Amino acid sequence: MESGLLLTPDFSAFSKKVVPFLHVTTHLDGRPNEGMLQEKGGTGFPTLMFLDAEGEILGTPGGRSAEAFEKTLASLMNIKNLEERIAAGEKGLKAELFFAELDMGKYSLAEVKAKSSEFKKLTKEQKDLLAQHVLNLGVKEILDGMGRDEGALAKAGEKLLAIKAEGSMPTGDALGGFWFVLMNYSEAQSDADLFAEALAALKVFYADEPRAMEFLNKKDEVLKEMQDAGEEVVVEGR
Repeated sequence: MESGLLLTPDFSAFSKKVVPFLHVTTHLDGRPNEGMLQEKGGTGFPTLMFLDAEGEILGTPGGRSAEAFEKTLASLMNIKNLEERIAAGEKGLKAELFFAELDMGKYSLAEVKAKSSEFKKLTKEQKDLLAQHVLNLGVKEILDGMGRDEGALAKAGEKLLAIKAEGSMPTGDALGGFWFVLMNYSEAQSDADLFAEALAALKVFYADEPRAMEFLNKKDEVLKEMQDAGEEVVVEGR
């Protein structure tokens, strides 16, 4: 991001509305706040989030663009406004507040399922939005729960492939993780078609991130090798 988004005029304009803070995990003993990434629930680099003045998590952006950051900031201001109106006694705002907080990544999958049951009269649009959030959180649980044992990739890949087969697709950051695991899974399974689909989707997702694109472009060679190997098998099998 430091060679892409962070250098753009749009991000520069956005940064004037907040106090940008960068934490780098160094693994140096005795360094203050060295464990911040883990303490805040981060699972990879970069981990992006909005914090208040006390360091409490307010929400996570729904993308890695200045536009997504602006939208997140507006949503946080909306949440603050809703909370103040509810505190002042205004009725009928709790569902709206719930969905606004849901957009900020405030709830776990279990919390969403429990809390959503409180609302009996959701609109179709709200029901569809809730289903998308449940899907995203379900994918996130699969990704976060991946172990390092030999079968971890296969188990996660099979679960994500089942979601894909249902015609469902996560959004936001969950989409990047979804396709990344499927790319690695398909490579391990020698599935050139799935690898090609995952690689193409990742190139769209990370189109504005030069370092990610450099990594993904190198995967073109892997795809060609997989496709060539598949052709050899077909010829030999005739």
